[in-house]
Amino acid sequence: MKKLLFSLAVLALPAVVNAAPGNGIDMQWQDCVGGPAAVSDRTFNCTGNSTHNLNLNFKINTNLPGFVAGTAFIDLQTSVPGPLAPFWHYESGGCQRAGGTSPNGVATSDALPATTQCTDNFSDIVNGDPSAGLDAIAAYGADVPSPGRGKFIVGVALGSAIPINAGENKYLMQLNFNTRNRTGGPGGANCAGCGQQVALVWNTLTLESNNGDAPYNVQGPDKGSICSTIQGGVSLCAPTAAKNKTWGSVKALYR
Repeated sequence: MKKLLFSLAVLALPAVVNAAPGNGIDMQWQDCVGGPAAVSDRTFNCTGNSTHNLNLNFKINTNLPGFVAGTAFIDLQTSVPGPLAPFWHYESGGCQRAGGTSPNGVATSDALPATTQCTDNFSDIVNGDPSAGLDAIAAYGADVPSPGRGKFIVGVALGSAIPINAGENKYLMQLNFNTRNRTGGPGGANCAGCGQQVALVWNTLTLESNNGDAPYNVQGPDKGSICSTIQGGVSLCAPTAAKNKTWGSVKALYR
């Protein structure tokens, strides 16, 4: 498997920021935006196991012939004042990433929902080589930039460039959340907090090319919403400005 191309370093690069017509990002639970199964809110089963798939898709109004990586910056916001409850700790050593035989509470996938809304994607198979690409969680920061918030950096990296054409509805990836670790963390600790209201806000998508083009940032919704909620946390759907000094606090890198 090739080394992941996207990283925290992209935040220090000059970028073209685009919130113009024809550019946009959307995320929905269980299906791509516009799909028959798509919903904006999910109720987590806090007494049993449940899995919830968050689908990320985007569109741009320009051609990117040398596309090699897409990085999504997503805020997690809870309704309860103070530090994040244990259940929302997805960093290494947290309740949702205990290690050993315990399954992680969140994972990534490029699986396509069974709908015509998600047909235009780039998979991990590029030029017939299944090892040419990688989707992953690059980092998660708990209580960043303030107590009660978290930050995901997730994305897709390709070993070979592929073109993205203006106006295409592109499927980026899934974030797959589950509730298996709702009661036991490292050392059997109580992973309390599953029932809290939460919003996940997708602030920016950074697209990188291998032909010398500056990173291309896409912000704002296209056809749907940049906010998906858990337990009805719609009142928390407010974007947070992404500042370089914020990301310096993200220490828990995933491998």
